[in-house]
Amino acid sequence: MFQFPSPRLRNSWIPAAALMASFHTLSHAEIFTMMVTDSDPLGLRDLVPAAGPMGLDLQGAVKGDFSYGLAVQSEYNSNFFQTESDEESELAGFINPWLAYTSDPEGGAIFTVVANYMPSLRFYSNNSDLDGIDHTGDLNFSFRGSRTQLDVFGRYSQVSGTDLLTGDFIEGTVATGGVQLTRQMGARTSMDASWTMAKSDYGTEENEGATVQTVSLGGYWQSTERLSFGPSLRYTRSDSDNIGTRDAWALMVSARYKAGERTYFSAALGPEYSTTSGIGGGDDSSLGMTGNLTASYMINERWTWRSSLDSAAVPSPNQSNFVINNVTASTSLDRQLLKGSISGGIDYVLSNYEEVGTVDSARGAENNYGFFVNYGRGLFSDRVGFSTQVRYTLNDGETEWNQFVFSLGLSVAF
Repeated sequence: MFQFPSPRLRNSWIPAAALMASFHTLSHAEIFTMMVTDSDPLGLRDLVPAAGPMGLDLQGAVKGDFSYGLAVQSEYNSNFFQTESDEESELAGFINPWLAYTSDPEGGAIFTVVANYMPSLRFYSNNSDLDGIDHTGDLNFSFRGSRTQLDVFGRYSQVSGTDLLTGDFIEGTVATGGVQLTRQMGARTSMDASWTMAKSDYGTEENEGATVQTVSLGGYWQSTERLSFGPSLRYTRSDSDNIGTRDAWALMVSARYKAGERTYFSAALGPEYSTTSGIGGGDDSSLGMTGNLTASYMINERWTWRSSLDSAAVPSPNQSNFVINNVTASTSLDRQLLKGSISGGIDYVLSNYEEVGTVDSARGAENNYGFFVNYGRGLFSDRVGFSTQVRYTLNDGETEWNQFVFSLGLSVAF
């Protein structure tokens, strides 16, 4: 699941764009249907995390045990419901107070507790019946010893917006919990293991949610100070009233490369074998490829390039005996200015519908292209953060539509 990378900004404010993309509604490159497949929603496995547990850059913002702030945003959307014809524009407003707690603001403690909470009030000028409030929160317990790191976490998100894969405005929820363990076995070897369960609910009878469990086990050998690689085994079980049960086993080779603060690369690739029970008979099995990639390169003090690639499969929420194989890719270039920063990039989403049982008719793939420019800076001696985004999206496939979005946001951390 892609989330716009946000540059590290000054420590006295939190960029409103990052807040809003995560919490007020579905971000324009985010798909509610795919959120249930994210086995690391807090970014605990990131070697170079760009944000805190809720997608907020809390480094420096947390001066004591508690930190709190407020973000507001206005947004114009030319095609609010993502329709081919009879497009309906919308002007929306969002108010997001937030509260964060950490038991170890200075760092270095063996045991740490981190908690975050954020309500999001949303208002629409043309669709006031959709006004409401969403709540998002997470909790993480961490143990960090000399050789062992253990995280137990939970996250609950209420999300509102038009979902790319269903074409419906949804007011859904995703609940995720899990355990992650990393153990340094020797001077050059380490292993990691994790278990995650996630459950989605669309809040409507038209769309069926899913329950996804993921178990993974992997190891790394550090061949040099910069490069490490090794095998990983992953098992995923997906349950939905639309497909029955899908079991998938993936064997991948993973590699990580990190050169100081300038270069970072992480990738995993391998075959995945899946079996699906199907609804009304017609069991299915298939063999394909799966993987992910994250890369960043600091060209110089002002320019940074970032890219990502990810793949995941999820039961279709509104059609029986279809599994959606989703691939997301993005690339962006960030420029640090004398005051603030600007970034621009492209993202692409391929949603391929795979038949896993008897279906009434075939379903074609969806191709979604997005082009965006972000700008952010500090105001009033960096006590207030200002951000804006311009985005154009084009969808091609079973449905063909385009969308223009312009947003403005302000945020402050106390």
